Amino acid sequence: MQSPRQIIDAAFGNFRQNRRLQAGLALIAVLACIEGGLRWNDHLAGKLEQLQQMRSELRSLRNQSRDEASMHKTLDDLRQARQVVDSRLWVVPSDAVGQARFKDWLNAILKHPGIVSQSLKISAAQPMNERYSSGMGMDMAAAPAPQSATSDAGASSLPGLYQIHATLSIIFTPASLEQILGEIEGGEAYANVEALTISQKDRRAELTIRILMRVDREAAALAVSAAATPAATGNSVAPGTASGSGKSP
Repeated sequence: MQSPRQIIDAAFGNFRQNRRLQAGLALIAVLACIEGGLRWNDHLAGKLEQLQQMRSELRSLRNQSRDEASMHKTLDDLRQARQVVDSRLWVVPSDAVGQARFKDWLNAILKHPGIVSQSLKISAAQPMNERYSSGMGMDMAAAPAPQSATSDAGASSLPGLYQIHATLSIIFTPASLEQILGEIEGGEAYANVEALTISQKDRRAELTIRILMRVDREAAALAVSAAATPAATGNSVAPGTASGSGKSP
């Protein structure tokens, strides 16, 4: 029986004598080195690309931070857009009051000469956060903003923001349609026409109108309590008045 040292010496002897085995092992070692070098090169290339991207973003941020005039102009544009939204956004004490005000506003438009109404349907007020959670409706930022407001995304951050839809059907004439579109898009309310269908056969135009308004129930509650406080104060009797007003027998 051979010892382990003899087995190892015999294996090395066979390896030194076998040229094909030496060449095969050498080829495997070369391929392993090439594979490792290629992978290392890919790793370095990826890191270099990330570094260049970070440098590009850093340069962009530095350029934006240095351009204070452009930043101030952007902020001014955002403030102006917010002012436009705030000036046209109705603030009502409840969604029912907003629904009634919306209906009265549309009825006032329909009373203008040349506009003949066939039907008017007002939907219930819908909270904007409920619309987002249920996935219904189109995105507020994607809706076309009336007049010069470039985006109503600022209004979406207001608490108590509601939307109401109305479906209006009128007798179609080019003049009446142009007039009612101008009244809705350029009116006092923050409203826009989401859909318009014209039937030339029936000479009828159907409009889907959306309005945004803010329901401020806290302000309404404070106003009611403030109005009730003077009345309660006027009806109250100061202590000692009843006993002091009478004459002693």
